[in-house]
Amino acid sequence: MTAAPLLVSLLLLQGSTAAQITPERLQALADEISASVEQLRGLKFKNKVKATIVSPATARETFKAKIQPWEAEQVRFTQKAYVQLGLIPARTDLLTNYLNMAEKDVLGYYDPATKELYVLGHVKEEEVRPVIAHELTHALEDQHFDFQALSKKASGDDDASVALSAVIEGSATVLMVHYMVRQARDPDAPRKAESGESKRAAQLKGAPSFVQQSVILPYVLGFTFLLKGMPWMFDNGMPNADIDEAYANPPRSTRHILHPEQYWWGAWRKEPAPLSLPDLSKVLGPGWSKATSGSIGELGLAVLTGSHLDLTQTDAILPARWTNDAAIGTSGDVYHHYVNGEKSLTVLLTRWETLRDAEQFDTALVSRGKYFLRYGAHVLVLAGDVDPAAGPALASAALQGVGYWPK
Repeated sequence: MTAAPLLVSLLLLQGSTAAQITPERLQALADEISASVEQLRGLKFKNKVKATIVSPATARETFKAKIQPWEAEQVRFTQKAYVQLGLIPARTDLLTNYLNMAEKDVLGYYDPATKELYVLGHVKEEEVRPVIAHELTHALEDQHFDFQALSKKASGDDDASVALSAVIEGSATVLMVHYMVRQARDPDAPRKAESGESKRAAQLKGAPSFVQQSVILPYVLGFTFLLKGMPWMFDNGMPNADIDEAYANPPRSTRHILHPEQYWWGAWRKEPAPLSLPDLSKVLGPGWSKATSGSIGELGLAVLTGSHLDLTQTDAILPARWTNDAAIGTSGDVYHHYVNGEKSLTVLLTRWETLRDAEQFDTALVSRGKYFLRYGAHVLVLAGDVDPAAGPALASAALQGVGYWPK
C-alpha cells in the first residue's frame, strides 16, 4: 500500500457534533435505506449489511491496525519521494494526517474486509441518512464488483488508485445526492451536497495542496466523471450503466478523471503501455537499492507546475479547474525512489503526447531537482542526494530504450 490508497480510503468526511444515535436505531435505518439504495442503483444486496457505531478513537485505532509495517515503510518512502519532487513540504507526515482524519473528520466508513458499515457516535440522526446511503452504496457495489480485487489491480500505482477511488466514491456520492433529493423532495440537494464538499475542503485547508486534492478528487470529480464531465446532467437520473462500465474497465489514471471525454469517447484503451524505468541501483553504486515506485499522474504534474485550486469554490466540480496547460498532454509518468543508508534519491520520468507538451512542462516545472533533462517528448528529473556530476550517466541509463519523438 502506498500513500494514495491511504489518503483516498472509503471515508465520508464532514464535521458534526451531536448526541449519539443508538445501535438499534442505526441498524433499523440501515435496513430501511438499503431498499432505496437497491432501487436507485439497480442492484440487489446479496447479504444484509451490519451497521455498527464506533468512537473516534476506535476508528483511528482500527485504521492504524490495518497498516502493516511494510506498508508504513512504503508510505514513508513515498512521502520522501514526494518531498524531494516538491509535491509536499518537508514536514508533511502522511500517515499521521491519515490517522488524524480517521479520528477527527469522519462520520462513517465501509470496511471491505469486515463487510460492515461503521458510523461515528457523534453523528446527528438527521444527518446520518445520507451517510448511510453513501456507505451502503459501497457495500452493495463491493458485493457485486469486489473492491479488494479491484484495489489489487491498482496496487503500486498511486495515480491509478486515486482514479479507481474516483469511481468508488463518485458512485456513492451520485447515489447519495439522488437519495437526498428523493428523501427531502428537495431539488436544491445537489447544491447542499456541494456545500458539504466545501466544508470537507475547509477541514483540509492546512494540508499540502497535493494531499488536499488527492483526498477530495474522488468525491468531487468522481461525481463529475460518472456524469461524463457534465454535472448538470444529474437530473437525468442514476447513470447505472455507465457506473457498471467504469467498474468493468476502471480509468487508469487521474488524466481520465480530469478529462472525462478521453475516457468515455476517446481511444484510451489504445494508449501506449505504461511508462517504465530500469532499476538504477547498480548505476548509483554500492549500497543503493530501489525502495518504492509509482506514478503521480496529471494531478501531481499540475501541482508540480504551479496549479492552484481553491477547493471551497463551487467551480471545483469542473475538472478543468484541477489542471493547467503545462500538465495537459501527459501520456504517462513513473518515479523510482532509491535509498542508501541516510541518503535517498528520486527519479521522475514523464512522457508527453507532443514535443510542444514536453516543452510546456519543461518551462513551467517549479522544482527541477538536482539534475534535469528534456529529451524530445520525455522530461527527466533527479531529486535528492545525487551529485549533479553523476546526472548525465544516470540520465543515460534511465533513458535506455526511450525514443526522442512522441509515439
